[in-house]
Order: sequence, then structure tokens, then C-alpha cells
Amino acid sequence: MKKLMVMFAVLALVTTAMAQPGPGGAGGRRGMGFGMGGGFGLLMMPEVQKEINLTEQQRQQIQQLMAEQREQMMPLMQQMRQQMDKELLAVLTEPQQEQWKKMQGKPFQFPRGPFGGGRGFGGPPAGAGGGSRQL
Repeated sequence: MKKLMVMFAVLALVTTAMAQPGPGGAGGRRGMGFGMGGGFGLLMMPEVQKEINLTEQQRQQIQQLMAEQREQMMPLMQQMRQQMDKELLAVLTEPQQEQWKKMQGKPFQFPRGPFGGGRGFGGPPAGAGGGSRQL
């Protein structure tokens, strides 16, 4: 009975400790943005923009710079992805490669959404490629 009481006490302490907000307060957003890995990408977050008092002109400039950077990176990332696909496929034996291709099925295009992106929020802009993929 005493062991059971100790276990419940420890469980209560651990649960309470885990429920406490981490660094940056509730939500723990400081240092890491949604899919941005921190850094200047955090400047795209409205709460960060508000906290550092960005002007509308600054917001527009940052958005433009980020869009330009994304456009420059997309072809490079696609090239890197194709190279990685080729290298990974080379590791497999012929029968494994055949099985892998069967498992993948036919290549397909992601449907384009009403806002241009084909992969949900933050997807590639329409016509930016990257919509179909198969090894």
C-alpha cells in the first residue's frame, strides 16, 4: 500500500511538472516557429511582428524577401531531392527496386487548391513544380 501511495505521489509531481509552460510562456513559441526552425522565419509570425512593433511597410518587405528566397530555394531543393532519390534507389537490389516501384504506384499530381498551393497551407505556389514525385 505504501509503494502505491509513493507511485501516485511521483505520478502527480511528474504530471504537474509536465503541465507547466516551458520557455517563452504558454505555448512555448520562443525560439521555434511553426515549421520555421527559429531564426528570421519567426518574423512571419503575427505575434512576433506585433511584439517588435513592425510597421506595415516592414511586414511587406519581409514577406517579399521571404517569397523571393523561397522561389530561389525551390529548384535547389527539388534537385537535392532528385539526387537523394537516385542515391537511395542505388542502395536497393534490383528486386527491391521493383518492389519499391510497385509499392509507390503511379506518379500523381497534387491537386491545386483555390489559393495556388497544392499541398495545403504553405505548399508550393502554382507552377512551381514539385507536384509529382516518384523514384
